[in-house]
Amino acid sequence: MLKISVMAPAVLALVLAGCAQANTSPAGSNSQAGGAPVHVASVGQTLTYPDGLAVSVTKIETREFDQGELDALAAQGDPSGEFAADVSVQFVNGTHSAVDLSTTDVGLAYGPDATPAVVGFADAVSDLFGVVLPTKSHSTPCEFVIDPAGLGAKHEVQVTITPAGYPSVVFTGTIS
Repeated sequence: MLKISVMAPAVLALVLAGCAQANTSPAGSNSQAGGAPVHVASVGQTLTYPDGLAVSVTKIETREFDQGELDALAAQGDPSGEFAADVSVQFVNGTHSAVDLSTTDVGLAYGPDATPAVVGFADAVSDLFGVVLPTKSHSTPCEFVIDPAGLGAKHEVQVTITPAGYPSVVFTGTIS
């Protein structure tokens, strides 16, 4: 059984949009393709797997890209979007062995159509790679490109994190 606990008061007002059919209950479990369980938690909560690995989305902030960043994104052929969603992810290794984060998937979907966001810059997720030793923690930012035109009235957001060898967890929230 997974343990979900609140890391901080519900002070985190997300700054960007979300997903259709988002389960915004504090904790839950669904299934993803292939029958693997998907666990649901709210932004600001910590999900702890049975072996002791804990993961959380501590905050999501948005900001407008500056012109240099917009030019770099266009040069990379990335989709248009004037805003970045900066997602802070934290891992705490409560297991008895090192955990390799290099194959962890982190994704963001927003708006009523659960529009998948694109990673902004490769170096924005470079801190995700590496090994977390037992009893140690690791926090990393992940940056995504979003299009404000895709935000819905509810401003829901869904961050999916899948550490290698673990079921996915979906962190949901809203923005003001």
